[in-house]
Amino acid sequence: MFNKKILLLIIVSFGLWSISGCSDSSSGPDLGDVGQVSFTVSGAVEGQKTGMADFYGDEPGGVGIHYWELSFNDFSPQTYSLQLSLQDFEEIERPGPGTYEIGFDPPNPFQERGEPVFLGIYTHIPNGSFSNAVEYDTGIVCDDDTPQRGTLVISSSTSSQVSGTFNFTATSYDFDNSGNCVILGEIEVTGEFSARARQF
Repeated sequence: MFNKKILLLIIVSFGLWSISGCSDSSSGPDLGDVGQVSFTVSGAVEGQKTGMADFYGDEPGGVGIHYWELSFNDFSPQTYSLQLSLQDFEEIERPGPGTYEIGFDPPNPFQERGEPVFLGIYTHIPNGSFSNAVEYDTGIVCDDDTPQRGTLVISSSTSSQVSGTFNFTATSYDFDNSGNCVILGEIEVTGEFSARARQF
């Protein structure tokens, strides 16, 4: 199970990184080569969103978890952060064109890797207030029988740009005093993107 506080700190860090060098949203963002995303979110959170889109991966040396991720967020103020990510103990190549499941399939060093499953995490940041942020994800934490949560369709994939569409359902959850998982809210996210390779 993912530690939600750690994930939120990571998301906040990525969000702060993306704000630097961007113009005021009142005159329109200067996205340059970072790519663009547009989507609709409905349910516990409602809205039409646009923002920047990029992708990147990491290949740590030694024993560690490798990852590859599509990352989306807005700025001035930041109202959301959205990641679609793969994780594995083996090296992850950039996904090619095709249809991929969005759900939850944690890396397991004792099992042969199957078809890649993207974890979806949407963080609602009301009016740029990180202290009031609410995370929704596709992780199977309350019910082991939770079905596939959505689909990512990659229409084109090159070393400089990855484009496609996505649709998924994500939930916000907590635990009661007895340790039972409780669903607090559910959202559906549908959109399209053209992400550029992250420039560090």
